Amino acid sequence: MDFESAYQWLLTYGYHIGQGLLLLAALVQLKNHKSALTMVCFAGFACFVIGTFIMLQSDGSFIELAQRSAGFADYSSTFMIGKAMNVTGFLAGAGCWFLVALNRQS
Repeated sequence: MDFESAYQWLLTYGYHIGQGLLLLAALVQLKNHKSALTMVCFAGFACFVIGTFIMLQSDGSFIELAQRSAGFADYSSTFMIGKAMNVTGFLAGAGCWFLVALNRQS
């Protein structure tokens, strides 16, 4: 494997691997410390991953819709729902993780 193909592979799949690791870390945290904050943290990161999946799927459906001249509205609304889930989930998960870390230090 040469450097260029490894770099392209990392750019393509690194974000998804990072999401999986973040979700796994939140699951381990939930297993070790069962509290409302850790449950919201896990749910937020799960929403983050699902939102990304919805955005990727809407992109594929947009290509199919454009080929059939079905319009732009379906792509836009589906993509925006996925983006809203992605951003909201990440902010909720990261915010709760931060609060859990602050509570441990107190």
